Amino acid sequence: MGCLQDKNTKENPDAGKPTLKCRQCLLLDKPACPYFTVIDRDNLLRDGAGGCSKGVAKRDVLSAARKAADEPEQVTPAFDNRLKTIRFPIGVVDDTAYVGVMVPSRIAKGDKEFQRNELYLVTDKHELIHARNENLAAHGWQLESRALTFDRWPLEDIELWTKESGNPNPEQSNALVNPQTILETLDKELRRYLELVQEAEYRYNVLWSVGTYFHDLFNAFPYYFVWAIKRSGKTKNLTFLFLVCFNPIFSADMSSASLFRTSQGMMPTILIDETERLRNPERVEQIRESLNSGYKKGVVTVRTEKNAQGELEPRFYNLYCPKAMANISGMDEILEDRCKVTIIKRNKNKTVGDREFSILAKKWGEYRKKLYRLYLQHWREVKEIHGKLQTLVDEESDDIDRTAKYLAELTGIDRKQLNGLTGRELELWRAIFTMAIFFDNHAPPDKRDSLRQMVLLAMDDAKKRRTENITESAECVLVEALRELITTDAWYSVKDVQDATASKYDSPPQWLSTEWIGRALRRLELTEKRRWSTGVQYHIKPEQVQDLAERLGLVQEMNEVQEVKVLPKGEQTKLGGDEKSNSPSAVPTHHAEPTQPTPVADDPIHVSCCKWLREHVEADQVFNVGHFRTFIEADLNLEYSKVVDHLKKIGDLFDPGDGQLRYSGR
Repeated sequence: MGCLQDKNTKENPDAGKPTLKCRQCLLLDKPACPYFTVIDRDNLLRDGAGGCSKGVAKRDVLSAARKAADEPEQVTPAFDNRLKTIRFPIGVVDDTAYVGVMVPSRIAKGDKEFQRNELYLVTDKHELIHARNENLAAHGWQLESRALTFDRWPLEDIELWTKESGNPNPEQSNALVNPQTILETLDKELRRYLELVQEAEYRYNVLWSVGTYFHDLFNAFPYYFVWAIKRSGKTKNLTFLFLVCFNPIFSADMSSASLFRTSQGMMPTILIDETERLRNPERVEQIRESLNSGYKKGVVTVRTEKNAQGELEPRFYNLYCPKAMANISGMDEILEDRCKVTIIKRNKNKTVGDREFSILAKKWGEYRKKLYRLYLQHWREVKEIHGKLQTLVDEESDDIDRTAKYLAELTGIDRKQLNGLTGRELELWRAIFTMAIFFDNHAPPDKRDSLRQMVLLAMDDAKKRRTENITESAECVLVEALRELITTDAWYSVKDVQDATASKYDSPPQWLSTEWIGRALRRLELTEKRRWSTGVQYHIKPEQVQDLAERLGLVQEMNEVQEVKVLPKGEQTKLGGDEKSNSPSAVPTHHAEPTQPTPVADDPIHVSCCKWLREHVEADQVFNVGHFRTFIEADLNLEYSKVVDHLKKIGDLFDPGDGQLRYSGR
């Protein structure tokens, strides 16, 4: 660009300043140049004659920057203006719920204009806030870390949401989401693709999926673990979650670094298929540690990384986000303790089994659109319900069964049956109970059954966990062996304790060594020991063992699970044995050989069958036998036909034909 020299210095006050060649000026070809519109500027540029005192030299810019850097900073505390940290892409801050989205935006810079995707916050107040630092600071917010997001909420609905007022026109079909409608719609969709063993599992699936949008409101969110043999629908179940849940990441494998980085930046729903590797603690110790901690809010993992200056500094990654897993082999007991386990069997209904998800179908985008709106419209109500359930545990009270009393009032279930829902069970189920109460609040009176279904499912799940503690948990098996071995206050050798514990297993596990017994006894605070000629001995009292049994819940559990030791095959009760025996057969556990005792009136099997019938069938009502068959074969491990034949003989069941049964109700 050429520059014109002013010949009259009186008219040009800058004439005395040093001139700057056009080629040295940062304003070259910029509108800020005073000679940008001069007609003959190209000729002047070519000649290179003259100079301009209004130009900006690169050396001057660098000099000014150095001067500014050398100036001391003026720092003043601002206690009343602290920025609140928010996690992207979903959460609540200052009584404002937000969802992070990526929106195409036009960018104007100088004389150029272009388009790129920019991060925005969509709020429950129908605002669209550009997530730049200065914009967020104006609201008193700042991002916790680098934000990542998915394009799961359709752009056209985001635009529609931001144009709606706080009280949208009822004629707008998408304005207000009916919770009961979305619940029934997703439940119906799930039944089209999956055949689950228990009826309540369908409702759990839907509540868990919808709950992923609200998970930041909860203190803990349970993992969902699908356990089944191959070709049973494990991957199909995870596919449903992928189509419905908030920010899903569907992976067959995931490294520890990927897990905690995505958890921090995306708050995703992590779906891991075929997780057999998670059973090997030596190969995947890091990812197991991350998974073991990530079901609860507030847990972080720390990594030392280089900053922009190349210096090492610690970084904190938030691990809390929903996670679902599926495999054939099962989980280790620590990780499984954080999960709601669902066992799937192969489909009997070929139509359902052969039907596949179309992940590109528009209906899934419509469902997600409604779920985003459901969150922004109803987050306060969900938060209030969860706060009520949490308060029942947090507040100091002499009544330790306040949660059981509250759930009994809402469901009509006997309060005594709910006393088993304590500790970890309540921690894992509280979020699901919250979602169930929320949907019941918006359902017609005759359809308010979500909470009751979930409470009954939680009770069944808790009972199975107690059974597994008896039959599988190493410490529980050890304490049960001590209950039989320790009859007097005396010294007992580690070898005797090892033999007593080994007798509880069909084949003693390899890890059951005297070293493991010694460490386990110390963990149980049985620490008084001595070295004797026959080896190490521990001083153990019967009251110590009884105290351990009560603390581990074995006293109550042993009343429910009446057989722990697996009998030799020659001593097992055979199906069709003596019904006049005074010793009723125990309900078999999954460790026992598949014994098939015939139920007699008032024996544990008969009591279990009648209890199931009372809970699921009205008196004198004809019912479909599918779920009852599953209960007998899967839960009781018995032969369906022989149990039903006997219940018919004693008058509990009648056969009206057409493959159905009628319950007498007696």
